[in-house]
Amino acid sequence: IEDTRTLEYITALGQHIVQFVPSAETHRDWTFGVIDSSSVNAFAAPGGYVLITRGLLVLMETEDQLAFILAHEISHVVKQHHLKVIQKQVQMLEVISKMQGNMPDSNDLFKELSGIYRNFATKGLDKNAEHEADLDGTLLATRAGFNSYSGQEVLFILSEFYKKGNEAELFFKTHPHPLARIDRLTELLPDQLEKFATNSEPSSAFRLLKR
Repeated sequence: IEDTRTLEYITALGQHIVQFVPSAETHRDWTFGVIDSSSVNAFAAPGGYVLITRGLLVLMETEDQLAFILAHEISHVVKQHHLKVIQKQVQMLEVISKMQGNMPDSNDLFKELSGIYRNFATKGLDKNAEHEADLDGTLLATRAGFNSYSGQEVLFILSEFYKKGNEAELFFKTHPHPLARIDRLTELLPDQLEKFATNSEPSSAFRLLKR
């Protein structure tokens, strides 16, 4: 997006949250941004890139909810979820390439497999990776001073969005159903986090964003 104020705010919020990641991860050149799209989604990429769409940003009602989304994506990077998928793809493509080299004729099946792995970004991560990022994102956002229940709030908002006929959204094709994520997150969260289940005082930048 071209709105400098919004970009600066998202960057400031993201940089605040990454101060609470494990010390080994603070060296990353973390980069945050907002994609000018009405689609509801957020993305992470190896190296420390975290992006949220304008559509998801608008959908969030509190700063704590927004913090959870950024913390969730940061956790994907910290746990190297995307990097592990890419490494597996590279290994598989190498096997495919070797097999093709040993065959006298080109095989369309191998071409199709290669295409699937090249387009993994549209297929999402393993469900366990999403559940892990939900838990780690909640713990990270809580350490950063935000509502420990904001993750459940975000997922409930997304489930309502889902019910309104938005099943075709890429988000819902690449993630477990929000209600299933709420159940799993509630099961995994330690009871001690209940005392941190209050919203933080929203920043002036967030108030301006929501005007």
